[in-house]
Parts: sequence; structure tokens; C-alpha cells
Amino acid sequence: MKLLAPSKKLGRPCATDSIETRDRLIEVARASFATIGYDATTNRTVAAAAGITTGAIYHYFPSKLDMYVASFAQVQNMVTEAVVKAAAPCDNLVDKFAAIIDALSDVSKNDPSLIGFVVGVAAEARRHPELSDAIRPLRKDWAVFFQQLCEDAVARGEVG
Repeated sequence: MKLLAPSKKLGRPCATDSIETRDRLIEVARASFATIGYDATTNRTVAAAAGITTGAIYHYFPSKLDMYVASFAQVQNMVTEAVVKAAAPCDNLVDKFAAIIDALSDVSKNDPSLIGFVVGVAAEARRHPELSDAIRPLRKDWAVFFQQLCEDAVARGEVG
């Protein structure tokens, strides 16, 4: 009896490393969380979209919760990096805010799933307290960032 070879090998694709695979999993998971939500996203659908086996996901993320947290952390880092970089060269508050808005727009255009993911975080955290608890330490303190922008503007005499 002759066995037929599968048409597509699953698992980590050849010529890729684990960092690339992990990043791809995060991107695919984030897009799924953004479009169909936390409850409807499954390891099976994420694995299929990433081109790996469902079991291979567990080499990268012990649970769907961990995959969500990794997605959240990646979004936080991308947005923070873009905002800080955009605001840094500007000399006044108005220009800083304009640069921040432009940077956020650029980040969103480069990856449309970001908006859906960010918008969904609050609702998902309300429905799933374990998500809220897991992402709490990762939340960037935007209030402190914007407070510093305003304090700097006051020090420069831009606002009273």
C-alpha cells in the first residue's frame, strides 16, 4: 500500500525561525481578536492562518490568554514607539499633538487590525476579568505622557 504525501506540511515552515513564527502568530491572533473577538478566536483558526499546527502554538503560547497578552504588548510597544518618536523633534505643544495624531494614523494605515484590536480591548476586558488582570501591568501610562507634554508647554510659556 502506497501512502500519499500530504499536500502541505504543517508545523513551523522551513527556513523560518521561531521569532518570525511567534511574530506571525501574534499578528494573526491580533487580527482575529480584532475582527471576531476573543471568544470566537481559537487556536485552530490562528494556527491555520499562520500555517502551523494547532499543537505548535503551545511552543509559543501556553494559552489563548497568553496570545492575547502578547498581542496587547506588541500593540502597546508599536504605538508608544511611534508616538514618542513623532513628538520628540517638535518644539511646541500644537506641533507635538499634530505629529502624534499623524503617527497614530500612519500606524493604523500600516496595520488596519490595530484599530479593531485597540477598540475591542475595553469590551473584552469587561467580559473577561482575566484579560483585564493580565494586561493591567502592560498598560502604558498615557496620562503621565500627556501630562508631561502639557507641563513642558507651560514651562515654555505656551499655555498658562
